[in-house]
Amino acid sequence: MNDTPSPSAIVSPFDNGPMDPDQLARIEGVHRGFLYQHVYAVALLLELGREPGAVLAVELDEDIELAVGEAHWYIQVKTRMAAVVPSDLESALGRFERIRGEHASGARARQPKFAIVANSEPGPKLQKQLESVDWPSDVHLVTPLRGACDELPAAGTDVDAMMNIATAIADTIPFGGLAPRTLVFKLATLVQQASAGGRDHQFAAADLPELLEQLVIQLQDFPEPPVPYRPQRGEPAISSDRRVRLVVGFSGAGKTAWAAEAARHATEALIYFDVSDLPSRSVPTNLAREIVARFLGGREKGIGGVQLPPRGGIDALRYADSLLAEQGIRAIIVLCPPSAPMAQI
Repeated sequence: MNDTPSPSAIVSPFDNGPMDPDQLARIEGVHRGFLYQHVYAVALLLELGREPGAVLAVELDEDIELAVGEAHWYIQVKTRMAAVVPSDLESALGRFERIRGEHASGARARQPKFAIVANSEPGPKLQKQLESVDWPSDVHLVTPLRGACDELPAAGTDVDAMMNIATAIADTIPFGGLAPRTLVFKLATLVQQASAGGRDHQFAAADLPELLEQLVIQLQDFPEPPVPYRPQRGEPAISSDRRVRLVVGFSGAGKTAWAAEAARHATEALIYFDVSDLPSRSVPTNLAREIVARFLGGREKGIGGVQLPPRGGIDALRYADSLLAEQGIRAIIVLCPPSAPMAQI
């Protein structure tokens, strides 16, 4: 019998809400805008970013840029609770003008194209500008009702709608048994990492097959978390500076669901390793083999296959760890032990 209280029965110390609701609304707005932008970048990456020679960049001159074929797209993403007004676009239009000059002078290659993606529709004043002859012909406004252009992804009315659009695009990508929504979550995390300076802010089409394969390898063994996933009070982050951690709870308390959900958003390499059918003495050796197969391709810097220490055991695990260190790989390994009244991960 599972005595774990249901999510609705758990009393949170934060149920009374913040002292400053207006501050919370502003903070939510900032995070909502960035998440919407990241998810749109994922949709664009999967829609056009896979074309041969394409390169997608985030947070350089514009929120999102895509060099594909003869075009260089510059995309500004806006999320608003009300209609989009001219003042929302003034700074973006000014930057677009300077970028045009860079391309006209030959400092930048390809034909510049510009898009403003918004979750809201234009207000009356902006609509008049869009219909006037003064509106730049190379600037497209993409909104849920206006639709997309030139094969750009459509815009959603909110983050959930944008997630659905990106998930539908992900559903057309051949990436094995990985759920499309999980792929979108994982790529959105990598886009966020790139926005903060990782990956040189870029995703090249030539690198995408290997990247998608890595994501499938890392995540396909994790069980699917429940939808919707309901986080429990005091859940830890899956990333930590500690080398070894125990997450302890009654069987059925949600430890595996937590790990599967957290893995969607982690930027580190991951392994889910079920040891329930292994005798304890063989766990280190089998785990070392899994690490080598997953992260090192079974090879050591081009010198044949990796030869683990013949005695195996902890020595094999230490050797695999040293190989990861040489390659600069930081991996999170989630061990799932046999079920027990106080199971540990």
